[in-house]
Amino acid sequence: MDLPSWLQGAVALVLKDMQQPTPLILEASYSPDSRAEYWGTLEFQAADGERFDFEVPCVPDDGSEIDLLVTIATELPWHVSELRQSWGQSRPICPRHTHPAAPTDHDGAAWWACPRDGSLLTPIGRLISDG
Repeated sequence: MDLPSWLQGAVALVLKDMQQPTPLILEASYSPDSRAEYWGTLEFQAADGERFDFEVPCVPDDGSEIDLLVTIATELPWHVSELRQSWGQSRPICPRHTHPAAPTDHDGAAWWACPRDGSLLTPIGRLISDG
């Protein structure tokens, strides 16, 4: 199933920040879990056919995407580092170090942070500039 509208923006923001050192090409889809009202499975397929998936929460009634963004930003790097196209790569890279940045909830927003010193880097979706 295609990504529902409530999920498209969150996936795009996290993927945007994971495009270095080389472009990462993944097709995303979603399967709702009929047994759980607030969860579903986010599925990804690489161009070479490799696949992985993980569970994600639906956006709560208050419209907050923070938990959704942090969940995607936590899970996606673990799986991406195992793909042939990006095996062993730290994504998204911490600008100050060689380890990956870590997602965190800060003051009601989803941010990338340095896991070494805890410093905030940028809101999720803004780590890699558009130009």
